[in-house]
Amino acid sequence: MLPSSNLHSVAKQHTWRLLFGLCLTFVTLRPAAYGQTPKDLNLETGEEIFQATCAGCHGPDGKGQPQHILGFEPPATFPDFTDCNGSTRESHLQWSSVIHDGGAKARAFSEIMPSFGPAENPLLTDQEIEKVIGYLRSFCVEDKKWPSGEFNFARPMFTEKSFPEDEMVLINTFNATGTPGVTQNLVIEKRFGPITNMEFRFRGGFQQLPSGTWVGTVGDTSIEFKRSLYVNNKTGTLLAFGNEATIPNGNPKRGSNGIFIWESFLSLAQVLPKKSFLQAQMGAEAPPFHRHQTQTEFYARAAFGKFFSASKGFGRTWTLANELVGTRSFGRGQAWTLDVVPYMQVTVSRRQHMRLGLGVNIPAVNVQSRQTQVIMYMLWDVFDGGLTEGWR
Repeated sequence: MLPSSNLHSVAKQHTWRLLFGLCLTFVTLRPAAYGQTPKDLNLETGEEIFQATCAGCHGPDGKGQPQHILGFEPPATFPDFTDCNGSTRESHLQWSSVIHDGGAKARAFSEIMPSFGPAENPLLTDQEIEKVIGYLRSFCVEDKKWPSGEFNFARPMFTEKSFPEDEMVLINTFNATGTPGVTQNLVIEKRFGPITNMEFRFRGGFQQLPSGTWVGTVGDTSIEFKRSLYVNNKTGTLLAFGNEATIPNGNPKRGSNGIFIWESFLSLAQVLPKKSFLQAQMGAEAPPFHRHQTQTEFYARAAFGKFFSASKGFGRTWTLANELVGTRSFGRGQAWTLDVVPYMQVTVSRRQHMRLGLGVNIPAVNVQSRQTQVIMYMLWDVFDGGLTEGWR
């Protein structure tokens, strides 16, 4: 006889298999249960395929069937496709991977979501999956107001993203040349509605004094408000405007200049062919109350990159990109500085809500007294799951 712990494990496995089988056979794939596919039934449109193969679980209106019809309790991640806040955030690739490989295998969601496109015995062809995704997008009736998840590019090292996020990012910058030191930034981003975003940035770090002693410091705090000005999901264009206030609450002797800074900027995101993108930003920083102590500074930044996904496009995602950062102070005789920042980002969790970024900031023009720096960040997409979720 098996120990009680093993019996519980076996019972749990059989329960999952039973629920999965019921959903697959009697609800989710009614045509397939009789050996028929959408092609056999002459189903051509995304709506027809959805109603025949998906509506049993997800409901004819995309809101999900009531529990007494499903016969099981829906998992916490069960989607409501009419909820624009959830359905518009994910990219086309994320949707396709879950439908193709199933919830658990693709993105560590519930096993209740079956695989529709396994290579050995596909229930839906790639073309049919594309049609279903197109129909799923239509459940959000205000989709033109909500930026698509296609704009959620890999985070650059300096260029502000246009896409409104719910993220936490821990950034570490190490001096590779010059005075040894490391700066740390904790960035918390919160989205409000379809086009509004707020960011809170807390700075700190460690630096080595001429004596060789290392000291820690707390830097200034920034608060940013960002809002989309123009959203076109068809052309892949997103334009945003933002303002940021930097509050001089840090130590003036160790990193803070003790001056209130106001920043305004425009940020552009453009989806490009072949899984590539352009993210650009231009703006100015000014000391409104201390003009005699520091100058207004203009900057222009741009990041161009391309992403690659393993496992036929459904696995771990790698992004390779290059960023240019130009800065110039207003005033006669001032010159531009230019930095080149090659960087990469890789998803580290199966759900792809945890991502690691690594880059090098290399001064290229007017390099005097400026240091080469290594930058590393860990990004957590809070909306997609907790720290311990989505790994396997």
